[in-house]
Amino acid sequence: MAKKQNETLKSEEQVASTPIEAIDNAIIEVELKTVPTDDSSFRLFVQSLAGSPSKVIKHQRNHYFKSGSKEGVIEAIKGLVGLPTEESIANHLKNATSFSLRTRQDDDGDAMLILKMSLGGDAVNGDDRIEVEIKAPLTIEELDELLTNNGAVIESGWSRSREEYTFDDMKVCIDFNAGYGRMAEIEKTTSAAGLTTEQVAEKKAKMLQELTVWAKENGLVILDKAKLGQMYKYYVENWRYYYGTQNTFLV
Repeated sequence: MAKKQNETLKSEEQVASTPIEAIDNAIIEVELKTVPTDDSSFRLFVQSLAGSPSKVIKHQRNHYFKSGSKEGVIEAIKGLVGLPTEESIANHLKNATSFSLRTRQDDDGDAMLILKMSLGGDAVNGDDRIEVEIKAPLTIEELDELLTNNGAVIESGWSRSREEYTFDDMKVCIDFNAGYGRMAEIEKTTSAAGLTTEQVAEKKAKMLQELTVWAKENGLVILDKAKLGQMYKYYVENWRYYYGTQNTFLV
């Protein structure tokens, strides 16, 4: 069994009514997926990011799963995380109304297991969810096998190239996604340690407003969740044509 390497527990909007003290490294994460209004303005936008103090270029593969059972997920993560984190994840998972599983691997990194849990709504594209990222000293194929041996079934494969720019309090990712084409994902994060549900909601609303204003000022069109849902559904039904290619579609 793989040894514990690295574990991060993220809360996109914490659903518990108590302060977030029991979750190590808890953060609030707000992100928007956007598309350019036209090619020329998008090129200018990308050029404007050149002043970022940090730029990383990545090529990623992501494999999405039909989630299987909660018991299977808990069994799969044993040995990948320490016992306290395992128990924390298990408690959140038991209370989740839905959850999603994916694996991810960059060109030169270890594979990562990503578990998203929701107490209401969509665990893939929804806002109210807890996200867990677990790095493992495995290839993505080995991590996939660990999940499928515990009842999960691969639903689709995704691939993308990404330019990641990091500023003081914001991350901007310029992506070319198989199927979806060129997109910009903008994200803000902040610590959630010790905050109540109400305080997290207030912070999240403020961060979302800031991102929305920033996107519009930079000529980006925010994709609404209904549109994202249509794109996701079409891709999953046809993913073998797009995975690992430059092919794109319009929905």
